[in-house]
Amino acid sequence: MVLLELASGGSQEALDAGLVALLEQAVERGHATDATVAASLAQAQALWHIRESISDAQTQERGSVRCDVSVPISRIPAFIDAATRAVLALEPQARMIVYGHLGDGNVHFNPLRPAHTDADAFVRRHAAAIARAVDDLAHAAEGSISAEHGVGIDKRDALLAHKSRAELELMWRIKHALDPRNVLNPGKVLPVLPEDPLRLGDRAALARLADAGQPERAGLSDAGHGPEEPAGDGLSNGRGTAPV
Repeated sequence: MVLLELASGGSQEALDAGLVALLEQAVERGHATDATVAASLAQAQALWHIRESISDAQTQERGSVRCDVSVPISRIPAFIDAATRAVLALEPQARMIVYGHLGDGNVHFNPLRPAHTDADAFVRRHAAAIARAVDDLAHAAEGSISAEHGVGIDKRDALLAHKSRAELELMWRIKHALDPRNVLNPGKVLPVLPEDPLRLGDRAALARLADAGQPERAGLSDAGHGPEEPAGDGLSNGRGTAPV
């Protein structure tokens, strides 16, 4: 179902005529099989209620894997087909809940557990694989793994698979310029980067790169150490490093 809401500075009659012509054309070309036009504010609100109830219905049903992605508008049909096949390959009885904001390419692709499957068991077994498959397909379609709901914590580490190290380092540098002590939402949005031996002054690594004919990383001092990181900035831990 596609829900359209139109507005115009012209007359209501002209707007209605344009909508009817659009719907007739869509049916003639096979893009639509039926259409309903609200004849009152109450009918319009009833149509919007259907759309706005989807998320609450999923929450009550439990056991959905919510994937908030964006895809170029022209590629939405192909993306939905491919993502559906990928999910059904993992769980053939999964129920496909797909909705969103067609005008800006935002797709809520939220597979729901089979009707007689335990919600928690379904999520434990399939959530990671489903999210990875949907994210990969969105990225392959030149879309984004994160749309209106942002990266937050859930998709933070997924950025490592879809953004280059240079892009992530730039993101960290921008954050550090605005939040040098990392007090604004620490641990969210940006993943900790895997250790980079060049930033640790690994002379052996530098030697290997030199032998391979690759240039040294800009920003290293003569002693082989990267830029000094201020104490207590919270951007590094034992698992990796976040550039400053």
